Amino acid sequence: MAATTVLDSFNTSIFSLNTAGPIMAGPTPILGDSQISGVSRQVGIGIAAGTGSASSGNNLDVLVYDNGALMRSVLTFQYTLPAHNLTLSGATSFSYLLQNTELGKDTDYTLTILSADGSATAIGTLPVVAGLVNITLASLTTVGTPFDDMTTLVLEFRPQVNGTDMVIDAFGFDLLPPPIPEPGTYAAIGFAGVLACWTYRRRFTSTAAVPAARCDS
Repeated sequence: MAATTVLDSFNTSIFSLNTAGPIMAGPTPILGDSQISGVSRQVGIGIAAGTGSASSGNNLDVLVYDNGALMRSVLTFQYTLPAHNLTLSGATSFSYLLQNTELGKDTDYTLTILSADGSATAIGTLPVVAGLVNITLASLTTVGTPFDDMTTLVLEFRPQVNGTDMVIDAFGFDLLPPPIPEPGTYAAIGFAGVLACWTYRRRFTSTAAVPAARCDS
């Protein structure tokens, strides 16, 4: 099973924001949500086009992002942390679980990793069906050496269509070395398995009647 470094589980450090009221929540410490120490999270949402309102926040330990029928907003996460060595950890990708999205309503993303001596960026479009989103670090456009001392990670979601909604569970780094011959398949299964087990444990072990699940890396 793949080892996973969770950056944000959306479990604690609750936030809620919308385009009709406060448009910024943070910086918010997320030490309880992250396996990386010293992380702070800042979340912003702003109008891209249309009229109405949009919102985002924690709901039952997942991130819920909703746009009104005529609204299109931009949702941005910025994580600031002490220099974190992705190279030493063996991370091969930045991944998250897209639990729910809408067919015909594509959402573009921009992932940016910054350090004192470099930067790395990826631009793409979310898959049209729910599942693991896996952005390999090797695919990022890199300047300098950002992966050995990452201090900032920014993830922006920009829907293409008004009224786009989605649900996400957990951001993290997949630490599984690429296997052969199907690295994407095995990495996806490993990351999804880790998060599924960890999600089960955090949601249900508070109930005495349900036994705790083991999640061994």
